Amino acid sequence: MAAALAFAHPTQTQGPAVPDRALLDWLRGRAARARSCGSADCVEACAILGAQGRDVAAETCARLLFCSLPRLLENGRLRLYEPGAVEQHFDEAWLMAALSSVQRRDTDSLTFLLARRLPRWSWRSVHFLLQTLADALDSDVTDAKSILGKLSGHVEDRYDAACH
Repeated sequence: MAAALAFAHPTQTQGPAVPDRALLDWLRGRAARARSCGSADCVEACAILGAQGRDVAAETCARLLFCSLPRLLENGRLRLYEPGAVEQHFDEAWLMAALSSVQRRDTDSLTFLLARRLPRWSWRSVHFLLQTLADALDSDVTDAKSILGKLSGHVEDRYDAACH
């Protein structure tokens, strides 16, 4: 079963301001890559990250998050626009808010966000995936300046060996 990530097409040309456009575009690119990886069980994704210890790349965290998250959503899809799109989809806003809550250590907001979209049994695993991604973004070479340097305005054609 292929992952149910889909690029949505924005309907408006002018969208609301996005607090961290570079991070959103980086996540959009990682989601596009994850589309070819199929789906993953959320608990398995956590086990993979847990086995790697603290030295996990942001790329790996994002891939596992995007491969497992669609299976947990009620509609089975996570909609993300193409990198560089001006508009922001509700799913993107939800994901950015959840990641921001984790980065701020705001568990009340995170619990609220998870409760509105995911089954209760998955909250701990998704929190772990988001926390690992946030930590990797903070400590990895994939900081904001590197993210901007990697973005070329389109989705990269190369896929990691793990996706094949």
